[in-house]
Amino acid sequence: MRWLFADDNNQYVSFYQKNTDEKLLDVDITGCFPTICKYLFSEENPDFVSNIEALADKRKKNIYIANTLKTTGYLKTLNIISKMVILGFIFDRQDSDNTSLLEFEKDGCLVITSDNIKLCEAVSPFQEFVKQIGFKFHVKTYDYYIRCNNTSWYWDEKNQNLRVKGINKHVPPKIYKFYEDLFKGISVNIKEFAKIYSDVYFKFIKNNNLTDVFKDYYYCGEDNKILNITGKYEKYHWKNSQINPRIYLYNFIYPVWLFYRRNLNNIL
Repeated sequence: MRWLFADDNNQYVSFYQKNTDEKLLDVDITGCFPTICKYLFSEENPDFVSNIEALADKRKKNIYIANTLKTTGYLKTLNIISKMVILGFIFDRQDSDNTSLLEFEKDGCLVITSDNIKLCEAVSPFQEFVKQIGFKFHVKTYDYYIRCNNTSWYWDEKNQNLRVKGINKHVPPKIYKFYEDLFKGISVNIKEFAKIYSDVYFKFIKNNNLTDVFKDYYYCGEDNKILNITGKYEKYHWKNSQINPRIYLYNFIYPVWLFYRRNLNNIL
């Protein structure tokens, strides 16, 4: 169902697009399960297909499919077909040796390639077949990619857009701004974070009830969660929660700062 190169090899993996010949593409199937169901059940159970098509929301379509098929063996079949379709669309190409797989989910892949996948062209009988059935592919281009600590960072230079996905996807506001500034080429002060995420400074913030500073640098997301001493999110309780501020450095700051030092420091 899910495979990531960095996690599988327990490695820090990053990508920086240095030239236009090598592209970082996030490819997924639009409406994957509804398309498969239309192909499988149009004749056998047309009412089922009609009910799916009557739902406007993608999430509702998938919930309806899952609830309807949960007592059958078809859900496993849908997953297998979706894997075959997305992998076939990406790798059933003459120069697929130039394509490297970084992340794979049931209906999508993140790849480094010099191929023309972004054009969504069908170049093999299998690809012609899946396009005739009605599969549609969405391709998103990214310029920078980092995978570390079960978390992925993606940066789209053209749209100046950051995407964070994975275990540590919820970050404090100041750290999120740090990410954006770094990728945009705006000067960042790493010493500021080293100071704030120290035991001495954390005790000062807590003992003096500096709630605004705490919210900016320690609250992760909108529900006032923090990273506890094991590095997991939990609801913050002023008296009972235990925080190791250096975990914020290890999980949030260092992976992206390392990318900057390795790839962007000499050009921005």
